[in-house]
Amino acid sequence: MAKNEFIDDDLQKWLDEYHVPIPREKLQIRTTRWERLIRYLASPTQNPLDKFHETSFGLKLFRSIPLTGAVLVGVIQVISQL
Repeated sequence: MAKNEFIDDDLQKWLDEYHVPIPREKLQIRTTRWERLIRYLASPTQNPLDKFHETSFGLKLFRSIPLTGAVLVGVIQVISQL
C-alpha cells in the first residue's frame, strides 16, 4: 500500500517533464481588503445606456424624459396648492 495504485509510472514521468515557473513577486504581494475594494470599484465596466444612445429613438427618449418629469412635478405642485 506504500505505492499509490492510481498513478501510473509512465504518466508520472510524463507529468514531471513539464515545469511551470511561478514568479515569486506575485506570491509575495498581499493586498488589503480596502485595496481590493478600490480595485473592484475602479475596474472598467460596460455602460448599460449605450444601446439607447446609438439609436435615434433612444436619443429622443432621453431628451423627453426630463421634460416630462418637470411637467409632472409642476402639475403635482399645482394640485397640492389647491
